[in-house]
Amino acid sequence: MKRNSLLLTVGALVAALFVLLQVLFTVREGQSAVVTTDDLQEAVDLAAWVRFDHPRLMLEAGRGRRDPFAPLGFAGGIAPIDSLHPTPFTEFLAVRASIQVLPGLRLSGWYFDPLVGGGDFEPPHHARVSATFQSKFWRVFPNGRWR
Repeated sequence: MKRNSLLLTVGALVAALFVLLQVLFTVREGQSAVVTTDDLQEAVDLAAWVRFDHPRLMLEAGRGRRDPFAPLGFAGGIAPIDSLHPTPFTEFLAVRASIQVLPGLRLSGWYFDPLVGGGDFEPPHHARVSATFQSKFWRVFPNGRWR
């Protein structure tokens, strides 16, 4: 059984604050080397991202697609999960942002939405928001550690 995989990431800095990123992942392999009845599956995943990056503000948006994938039968004896269904062709949209509101206080969040497809363990859309507080009570060493 011959296995092939390739991960290619290309990035370009545009206008000092914008970054364009292209990610390509292709794989041709079986799920298990010891299962002789497992056929090779070919999958090509592609994503493109645009990012604005500044020390106080970061915005990133991307779009991508994943090829369908059919998992092997699930191992017996695992009661909470009895099977994994084939994952259909999926297109997704993802957005991330982070802003420094005050020195030491940063708000961040991300949003992910599979526009087409989806699959097991992938909700229709989901998001997360967080706040990070960097305390000035930490000792700052001369080399800048914990700054």
